[in-house]
Amino acid sequence: AFRDTAQIKPTWLFERLEYSYVDSLAAIVKKSFGSKQYRLYSTIKSTLDDNFSQLIVANKDDMYSYTDELFLLAEGDESRRVNVDETIGNDEAAESVVKDIAQEYGKTLNTIALATLETILKRMILPNVWYNRERSMEVRREARDAVPTSWAPFKKNQRIIDANVPVTALHIEALETLKKEISRRSFLDNPKEHYLIALGKILITLGIIGIFLAYLYLCRWTTFNSFSKLFLLSVISFFPLSIAFYAAWSGGLSEFLIPVAIASILTAILFDAELGIMISIIVSLLVELLIPGTGLRISVIYFLAGGVGSVTVGKVRHRKEFYRSMFFLPLTMALAVASTNDWLTHPGFRDVGNDILLAAANGFICPIIAIGLLPLLESVFKVTTDITLLELSDLNNPLLKELVVKAPGTFSSVLAVGALAEAAAEHIGANALLTRVGAYYHDIGKMVIPEYFIENQMIGENPHDRLTPNMSALIIASHVKGGYELGVKYGLPEAILDIIQ
Repeated sequence: AFRDTAQIKPTWLFERLEYSYVDSLAAIVKKSFGSKQYRLYSTIKSTLDDNFSQLIVANKDDMYSYTDELFLLAEGDESRRVNVDETIGNDEAAESVVKDIAQEYGKTLNTIALATLETILKRMILPNVWYNRERSMEVRREARDAVPTSWAPFKKNQRIIDANVPVTALHIEALETLKKEISRRSFLDNPKEHYLIALGKILITLGIIGIFLAYLYLCRWTTFNSFSKLFLLSVISFFPLSIAFYAAWSGGLSEFLIPVAIASILTAILFDAELGIMISIIVSLLVELLIPGTGLRISVIYFLAGGVGSVTVGKVRHRKEFYRSMFFLPLTMALAVASTNDWLTHPGFRDVGNDILLAAANGFICPIIAIGLLPLLESVFKVTTDITLLELSDLNNPLLKELVVKAPGTFSSVLAVGALAEAAAEHIGANALLTRVGAYYHDIGKMVIPEYFIENQMIGENPHDRLTPNMSALIIASHVKGGYELGVKYGLPEAILDIIQ
């Protein structure tokens, strides 16, 4: 069944308004030209009446942005077709009135008076025709619904459309109807098979997730044992999978626009590149299950994209280094689509060119979206990335600047400790950046009472000489609590606060 609406032109419905201008016109003419100008008032009113009988619009040129020729004018319960050329702009109407007045009163009114009159009329002559969007949409729906449904019979094995034949709306409608009918009959003929296919997909999905959890259990116990980290990985993976589900359900989104690389990029930054590659494998396989008919090709494309995305951002030390992934990721996706294309059945570049462009656009946009999502995920899940640590390592950080002013000896000490700790961490394979930044902030509590710590004491009296050993010990130990409170006040991440404690 088809409804051929291709020939229905859009309807633009306008309505007409009535303005009451008599009282205001009399007052304006009397004020501007004196009480003796009653004949002038009568002439202006008569001319205005003639103008308001026309169809006045705000800007006649704008009418052509709605329609190139005709529009529908509502007049009570009825409407009629009107040509755009029958309308007049409000400025044009005012100029027409002034022109008529000038011909009759040219000797009585000077140029200044006519200019004043034109200014007054331009403010008084308002558009009396306006576009009604709601009614226009309603009229269009009525016109579309009024098109009769027609049936196009097709015999078995009969072609719906031949090669080199222009595709019409009827052809598209017929092919869509055929697709739905094949799916419906397939399900009715063998519903058990469809249920088994769905069950098989569910079991495969559970198997993929189970393998990933086993990997976390065996190789990344700290991640497996943390509910917040598992939940973070779930949130990151859910985003591209939800887009894939929408693409499969609606059929209106290309399979090359699924943002799988976002999950890989975010995982590589929030965790590391290895886990980012694992996430790209898992999400790519699940996308293939969600979108029928894509085959293993789509998994290969997104696995390659996810791997490149993870590697290019795995060692990011500044947000501007995302530009690296914005170059390599589109290139990888475009090459992957081109190299996995079946050139025997799609030999022309035009056939696959659109897919390549979509894939490249996907690869370019994914890092941009990841940059925007990263601060949100960092704050919500309390994750400390290398980017955050680098920002904290800047010696112009307000907390470090306060430390160098209040406790310069401690500041020099933590810089030396940071360099030594970083070298040791690199030697044993620990997080060297976190170690160095943690060393910078581990003694910030000493600037609360800096004179009680030897590195800040000048030559002279030591305040501990007047205290008991227990009191000295309490004061020295108090810098830990004070440092933690300062860290919370300045919004230091949990990883740094743990080092302070």
